[in-house]
Amino acid sequence: MVYSVAILIRGGVKHLQIKEVCHLTGLSAKAVRLYESKGLISVDRAANAYREYTDEQIERLCAIRRFRLSGISLADIRLWADGLFDAPALFQKRLYELSEEKGKNKEQEKLCREYLKNANFNVPACEKTSDNSLFDDPELLNPALAAGHRLSLGIDIGTTTISAAVADLDGHCQIACYTLPNQSMIKANEPFRHEQDAVWIAEKLTQFIKSVIGAFPGIASIGITGQMHGILYADKNGKAVSPLYTWQDTRAALKTSTGKTYSEEIKHQTGYTVMPGYGFATHYYNVQNGLVPENAASLCTIGDYAVMCITGRTRALMHASNAASLGLFDCATGKFDRTALEKLKLNVLSLPDVATGETVAGFYQNIPVTVAFGDSQAAFFGSVRDEKNDLSVNYGTGSQISMCVDADFPTPRLPLERRPYFEGRFLLTGSALCGGRAYALLERFFRAALRTDSEQYELLNEFAQKALGTDKRLKVRTTFCGTRQNADIRGLIENIGEDNFTPEALTLGVLEGMANELYEMYLQSGVKMFGKLVASGNAVQKNPSLCRVLSQTFSRPLVLPALREEAAFGAALAAAHFALQIPLNEVKKSIPYPCIDEKGNSKYEYRKN
Repeated sequence: MVYSVAILIRGGVKHLQIKEVCHLTGLSAKAVRLYESKGLISVDRAANAYREYTDEQIERLCAIRRFRLSGISLADIRLWADGLFDAPALFQKRLYELSEEKGKNKEQEKLCREYLKNANFNVPACEKTSDNSLFDDPELLNPALAAGHRLSLGIDIGTTTISAAVADLDGHCQIACYTLPNQSMIKANEPFRHEQDAVWIAEKLTQFIKSVIGAFPGIASIGITGQMHGILYADKNGKAVSPLYTWQDTRAALKTSTGKTYSEEIKHQTGYTVMPGYGFATHYYNVQNGLVPENAASLCTIGDYAVMCITGRTRALMHASNAASLGLFDCATGKFDRTALEKLKLNVLSLPDVATGETVAGFYQNIPVTVAFGDSQAAFFGSVRDEKNDLSVNYGTGSQISMCVDADFPTPRLPLERRPYFEGRFLLTGSALCGGRAYALLERFFRAALRTDSEQYELLNEFAQKALGTDKRLKVRTTFCGTRQNADIRGLIENIGEDNFTPEALTLGVLEGMANELYEMYLQSGVKMFGKLVASGNAVQKNPSLCRVLSQTFSRPLVLPALREEAAFGAALAAAHFALQIPLNEVKKSIPYPCIDEKGNSKYEYRKN
């Protein structure tokens, strides 16, 4: 039987009793009251204390019913109810989950696609079903909640997205992952300016955390990570008084009156290499050009600012991973170099306190919040099990290669950096500015050539797979966005011949260029790692051809952890380790290690050729 809600709504039905609501929606009274208790609907009461349901609640209940029929969890629905996701986003997320389940639930996949096509989602007819357990049991899709497991929440404030991951500390797995677009970019007239609205980020992040905690009441710790290098200014009350100057900002690459760039001037005066985009390079430019706000009292990274906002701190407490990302930081002492700061006349603001160890910065709703970590450190922590032997490569907008070393390992030459990690250890990290952006540029090229607005990644993947079976190679240098050492350098395509000037060879050449850029950094490091190559990041998660190219380039078995948003997940695990004192070997059990073979296929055991 089918009940039409749309006619009743247009007829002006108001203030229905729960029996009528159940009749219209096909839900049981138990389910309706459950959704109210979970905060998915808000219901007023009449003078006689009876609940009264309006058209709006009917629409929301119909929507919730369709979400549940599609297999969408109550936790996900909570984020929709709080306005963080719209209905299409939830169905798209569910389709992604179903794709990973390899067609185990064709009916739910069919429903998701049908609902996505429905322009008037909230009011189509409600389907009846004999099985109400799907609607009545809140923990059906969340066994961790039913078992009372301890959970940890990690947040990653990226350049283009803000992500959240929930780790099940007792079940040793990732039970939820969410990604919101970071829509804080401020339009600028000058090409060197890359700024974001720090207040918008903080407000969206606070709403995000509140909603996720509402959906997962077992959360016992919170970890924050985010884009490094960039800075913002805060007043004496800890409120932002400037935009976030991101790591992509290149104002320090502009020339001073001496003919040197601002970064070169820092090198000349202090001996430190502080590249454009690093916090103190940006700050030096701002000081020299009178751009520091008058009411600025301190500076910090976006991760530190987020921690301040959710814990109520008025002064940033900075982890060494973020402190070092600003430049002018002595890793040996764990302190900013005040002599260098004085030479540059940069001691005009109060510097953040640098945390000694990995500590709790404060509390949010009585939940401990750790000091913010650098995103590369968090991604390494959340994806690498064997830190002594495994290499890590990450592909997002940029790309990085990281290796964990002890404190006595010599400082490497650029482009490698020695970055503070955890518990006195360091990451040797090399970064490429282009990274996954190189593949995105290629996709944009083909989209323009085909005169279409549709994404062409599927086509590129077909090209790459076809080219992998040939020896007709193009050599591509993927420095399309320059490097940190040379912003003016550009990419290069070599070895062009009549037999290889094809879309297939170009696509594979770009992938091999992306891999070679990091492999060359590994060779320069002097580190001999004998374990696995652990790959992470959205750009590699969605590209089996890149997985195969990386494994061949490094001559190592490649492991692609079966999780998403590694940096957010790493922040969750680090928070559990440092705030809840859960042993390291225990938290590392939550990292799943299915492998990718030489053909790009997923498998749980891998034997190198």
